[in-house]
Amino acid sequence: MTQQQPRPLPTQAGQFVIYKGRAAKPAADGSPHQFGKSANGNLEILVAMIIPELGATKTVPLSFSEKAAPFSRERLVIMGVEEKDIATLSGIDKNEVDVQAVVEHYDGKDRIKWQILTGAAGQFTTSNPISGREFAANLAAMTGKAPPNGGNFEKPPF
Repeated sequence: MTQQQPRPLPTQAGQFVIYKGRAAKPAADGSPHQFGKSANGNLEILVAMIIPELGATKTVPLSFSEKAAPFSRERLVIMGVEEKDIATLSGIDKNEVDVQAVVEHYDGKDRIKWQILTGAAGQFTTSNPISGREFAANLAAMTGKAPPNGGNFEKPPF
């Protein structure tokens, strides 16, 4: 049986590859993961993620700014950390997760950013929900075409 070659890392801005990974088992103090504060003063955890396909360990930052904290907590939970274990990160190595390597342009250079994907990745909610009938009426008004099946749709508000 031949061993499959690892997929190459992305090389250009906007490219990404999703790998399977698992956080390294933590010691009593949480190492090899790091607790700290970012340059702008936000709490952060740097998670050491083992990516078997690459035979490498990559650092994945979790920010705990006011806006990012709920997402970082969700990432800890899907890896296996319970709230009571945050100081030691006990359980962080429990679950295999999807880890994305994406090339981003930052400070004039293309760099690979590593991030843990969650079940919410790629899911959005519209900020202005409307009914399907209203959508069809708006679309018909925009395109100048009658609604399908000659339906009676609500008149758009414009």
